[in-house]
Amino acid sequence: MKAPENRFVLGLDLDMVVGDYQRAFAEFVARTKGIDPDSIGPQTRWSFAECPNWPIGSEQEFIELHLQAVEEGMFRSMLLFDEASDAVWDLADTHEVDIHIVTSRFVQHGHHNRVLKDTADWLDVRRPDGRHRIPFRHFHLTSDKTTVLVDASLDDSPNNIYALRAAGRHAIVFDQPYNRDVPGPRVHSWPEAVDMIGALAAEHRLVDD
Repeated sequence: MKAPENRFVLGLDLDMVVGDYQRAFAEFVARTKGIDPDSIGPQTRWSFAECPNWPIGSEQEFIELHLQAVEEGMFRSMLLFDEASDAVWDLADTHEVDIHIVTSRFVQHGHHNRVLKDTADWLDVRRPDGRHRIPFRHFHLTSDKTTVLVDASLDDSPNNIYALRAAGRHAIVFDQPYNRDVPGPRVHSWPEAVDMIGALAAEHRLVDD
């Protein structure tokens, strides 16, 4: 068995990769504005203020609504994407991938304790089989993901993908409507992600042998 430091390391984003931020935020916005959640359309642009059918008029309004949603516990109640938990466990166990959570959830100072606690509690939710929802070895909250040394990153943000690649990092796009113009490599589902990342981990082991 290889030492942990020789294992393939994946930098894993959370929102819209593991958890359904868009749905959680849309439900909060609908409650706050007293509108039908079904009237809010999909997030087709990275900026919610630019998305048709989203009742958000500016970036400042988005920040204010986001902070209110966080205070209400959005990061504790957010739904997990189907197959995400099993897939990450498969990467960790079967493919010997070390998972590093690398996410940026701070949009303004003063909410650090709430974000940290709610995110950790959400990750540590126990499954029926007794395992935690998402296995991970390290946890990083940072807006500059190039500062975290990993072998590959799985992310949905166009800005993060471009920044990682500009720094010479291997970045995989987790497909969402707002990142369709970003070149691949790209995965459209968690089974695809397991196949691609598992193959990278296998190549990594061959190089180390």
